[in-house]
Amino acid sequence: RPDKKTIDCLIIHDSIHKQYGEYLAFGDHDASFQSVVNKNSRPWNEAVSRAARSLGFNEFTLKMLPTNTMRSARFQDTFDLLNDMTFVRKRTRVLGPIGTCKAHVGDMDELLSLIEKQTCRSNNTILEEELDERQGLMGAYEQVLKYCMHEVDDLTKKSTAGVDEEAVLSKSEGLRVTDVGIALHLLGASLGGYGFFDLEMRYYEDALRLKKLAPGGSRSLSASDTLHSMGFSLDNAGKTGRSLECYDQALEIRLECLGEDDLRVAETLHNKGALLCEEDRANESMECLEEALRIREWHHGEEHETCADTMQWMGNLLRKHGDPNEALEYFKFALSIKQKRLGSDDIDVANTLFNTAVLLDDIGKYELSLVAYKEALRIRQLVLGKMSQEVADTLFCIGNVATVLEKETDALGNYTDAIDILESLIRDATGSQQKNIDDTMLFISNPKSCSVELSTNYEKLTQCLEEALPLTKLVMGSDHPSVYDLLVRMGDSYMKLNDYDNAIGSLMGALRARRGDNPGSGDDEEVACLLQKKGIAHLYKKEVARAKKTFDEALQIRRRIPSTSSIQQTSSTYCLGASYYYSNDYSHALLLFQECLKVYIKESGEDSPIVAQTLYWTGKQYAKLGKPGKALEFLLSALRILKKDKAATDYFVVVSLLHSIGLVYEQDAVSSPEMALKCYAEAIGLIHSKLQPENRQCAKSLIAAHEASGMLCKKQKETDQAIEHLEKAHGLLESSDDKSRLASVSDTLGMLYESKGQEDLASAKKHYSNAYSLYEKHVGRDKLATSDCAFRLAGVLKLLQSSLALDFYKESLRVRRLNVHQDDERAGEILYFVGTILIKDKSFKLAVDALEESLAIGKSLLGDCRQVADTYHQLGKAYHEMDQSEKALILYKECVRINKAEGATDSLYRASLSLAKCAASCSQFQLAIDSYNNCLVAMQADESALDDKSALVLEKMGDINLLHLKKFEDAAKSFIDAMEIRRRHETEESFEDDVYANQILHLVLQAAKSFTLSNDNESALMYYNEHIDLLDKYFPDEEDLLADSLLELGNVLSAKASDDEAIEKLSDCLDIKLNLHGHDSADVSDVRYSLAKCHAKCGQNDRAAQLFGEALRCYEAEGNYQGVCNV
Repeated sequence: RPDKKTIDCLIIHDSIHKQYGEYLAFGDHDASFQSVVNKNSRPWNEAVSRAARSLGFNEFTLKMLPTNTMRSARFQDTFDLLNDMTFVRKRTRVLGPIGTCKAHVGDMDELLSLIEKQTCRSNNTILEEELDERQGLMGAYEQVLKYCMHEVDDLTKKSTAGVDEEAVLSKSEGLRVTDVGIALHLLGASLGGYGFFDLEMRYYEDALRLKKLAPGGSRSLSASDTLHSMGFSLDNAGKTGRSLECYDQALEIRLECLGEDDLRVAETLHNKGALLCEEDRANESMECLEEALRIREWHHGEEHETCADTMQWMGNLLRKHGDPNEALEYFKFALSIKQKRLGSDDIDVANTLFNTAVLLDDIGKYELSLVAYKEALRIRQLVLGKMSQEVADTLFCIGNVATVLEKETDALGNYTDAIDILESLIRDATGSQQKNIDDTMLFISNPKSCSVELSTNYEKLTQCLEEALPLTKLVMGSDHPSVYDLLVRMGDSYMKLNDYDNAIGSLMGALRARRGDNPGSGDDEEVACLLQKKGIAHLYKKEVARAKKTFDEALQIRRRIPSTSSIQQTSSTYCLGASYYYSNDYSHALLLFQECLKVYIKESGEDSPIVAQTLYWTGKQYAKLGKPGKALEFLLSALRILKKDKAATDYFVVVSLLHSIGLVYEQDAVSSPEMALKCYAEAIGLIHSKLQPENRQCAKSLIAAHEASGMLCKKQKETDQAIEHLEKAHGLLESSDDKSRLASVSDTLGMLYESKGQEDLASAKKHYSNAYSLYEKHVGRDKLATSDCAFRLAGVLKLLQSSLALDFYKESLRVRRLNVHQDDERAGEILYFVGTILIKDKSFKLAVDALEESLAIGKSLLGDCRQVADTYHQLGKAYHEMDQSEKALILYKECVRINKAEGATDSLYRASLSLAKCAASCSQFQLAIDSYNNCLVAMQADESALDDKSALVLEKMGDINLLHLKKFEDAAKSFIDAMEIRRRHETEESFEDDVYANQILHLVLQAAKSFTLSNDNESALMYYNEHIDLLDKYFPDEEDLLADSLLELGNVLSAKASDDEAIEKLSDCLDIKLNLHGHDSADVSDVRYSLAKCHAKCGQNDRAAQLFGEALRCYEAEGNYQGVCNV
């Protein structure tokens, strides 16, 4: 319209007009391009104009640009656009998180549908541009996730900083995080629809976490929706326990918010009841289903399709656990409702007919079941087409009924039709026929496991083949070519299911059918091919000798046949090389692979996939033969070829190859851990982007990559990275059957967490406990690995001061002695720790027994070393506690001697300290002083210990010199040195710490006493005055201590002939003592006596006599005869 021809509008109008016309022409329309444009021009222009006006040009473009791009068949550009961070950011800001997710999901659905249509039109040929649909989908959703999470990052941090998460966010903030939660839920549901169940759960979990952050969010309907979806997804993944937990939580919230009669309550009850039915929990299931049916009938009446669904499940439940006839009534009623509501040709009607037929089989009404099956078949063929899995299932069941009714020809026809359908479905899923090099690819890695859907089809195909084989023999005869054909197909099917026993049996039967009565004489290429397949099965059963023999037989046959191509002969040589590799004959294997390499390069070219695989195998042989340089040369060449042709690349092979390259980089001769880690990281990335991580075999490769990365990071002392990788490996291993490997990874995680220190001991204990349980159950309680884990678990329990530590040490020792006939270093170590725990438990005699045994082992195996010194130390402690100090002194001295020789300063300090204490208790005070000096020497290398340990040692030395050796000058020096160390970082606030203040007061007082006794009165006066000043300033309430210092200060002043000052200080002291203790206290008598002497020296005899008399009276009353004599 003229009034709307702005630049923006013209661009939108022109672009979309063109794209729409192309899209209509591109679709399934009869009209030509021009006629379609002419016909739709006006309504389309009006639609553009209305949309532009109502939305605004910016929003219109953000909504329509991906649609227009994909409709012009620019599929990669559309993927790029949806993955573009700028586009996602703009789209989210304009449309909001929920609008963006709806738009992204809608765009992705349409894009993938268009790609599928284009592929079908091209007869399954590859599109002009190689598209990575999986990465495109996941990348687009990941961009939305990142931006949405970034937008609420401030709110999530705010919530986790609070104590009560729901109380932290405001109502408006809660709405923001809830919107993002709903958006992530939509993305998760879309991923689940495409079969990415692990990613689906990740998005649901993030969605639920965000929804719970809002006020009241954990009990909101929105949270219940996510919990319900999580339950459904977990049920599909076979995780029944977690699924039921989610359904229970969803049901609790929905009942609380909606009441008992809401349809959403019925939906959860129905799903829970169906799940409980599959788990054979009949009573609980019936309760849920009956309540769901009540609610649905209350809303819709009993003749509604949802009621029929619930009735059908009730019928299933009764079929398994109740009365089949009653179950049949439920099925009939459900069928009548669905036929009435949905019509006779609806797929739901077919499903109900099928279930009814199965029940009729159970009760032996085969004629009726055949009628039901055939009607179900008609509908399924009509709705789903003739080539669907459901049609094959129905044909199989019809074949079973026909067999029972002895209609063998009809049954065989049904089985054959089912086989044809299943084989067609498998071909479509695997990319038509198998490639010529498949027989060689199998050895590159462990057997590949199929997807769940493909595996199901192979299982059903195998069932059909098993039923068809005896009927074919019966109807056509045992020598009919169809028998051979069925046996070959059975062998192939068993191989795909990794059922090698049955595969070998089928292939042996095929060989017998092919060879007839004269094996060997008429062997042809088909016999050689069968033998090669049989050899592969033997190899995967680890029957290497049989595999080698079978491959060799196949090779000899092909060499005898003139028409055999060089590629076919080389294929057998290749397989033979693999069998030599698995029998550890790497030199012979290398020669065979080198022979293969020459042929493959000549026949297929240097850059063909088969050449890459042969290079890979050649590199593996060099690696095993200890030639890492040559190994890398071949392995890297293989990787270069595989990366060159991405369209033909088997990424599973690339992952395996990267792992092998990483292992070579780890070898000491190469020693390039950075390159090894890059290889493992690339392998992990490929598994997530190009393969299906949930696939069993991919999961194994992912585990191997994370485990190798974790162990290498552990070796490089990168603890956090090691933990990150091993935790991922641990999580994947939990759902695997390899429990011994899970135990090993859990054990290693325990070591890593333990190495991080005290804060992570709880995590270490959890992993060690888990590892020990797994070792005990899956490796054996009496195995060395279990013993070693018990030892490490005991160590952590000891640090956590758990009483269980002793039990685990004893168990570890018991198992070790079962496996190791002569005690080794580990046995001595265990006995040592047992002894230390028994010392703490005050079981000294038992401790001595354990430590004596540990000492004997250590001395015989290790000689003088730190471990032996530590044992001497602990043994000395035990004897000292048993009051056998002389023996303890001998042991301590040995410990000190060894630690001096070893230069073990920490141990020397601890041992010397124990020796000093023991010597002091035996009155060997000079030995104690010498030992304390050893402590000081040991600490000279440890600057951080000077403030604490040195001061303590110096104080102890001062006490011994003062009280026992009477070396007062040495004592004073020790106290002053200790004081200087403690006061090194002193501030005014230091004395607010009572411990520090008391330490300084004690040292000042002890220094003053030491100077007094050494007749250094000046120094004594200085320290007494300091002591009194400290008391006045920081401890004004400590009057008794103040009086004691005043008394000593007065005595020193008196000795200096400063009698007037002495009288002043002593008088102050007397006043305080009288106030505290009264007139008749012994403390007061001592002060009176000192004060009387000062007055007498000053000629104040009356006062002196008075004080002497008062002192004498108190001394006599107390019986203090020394005091009486002094007076």
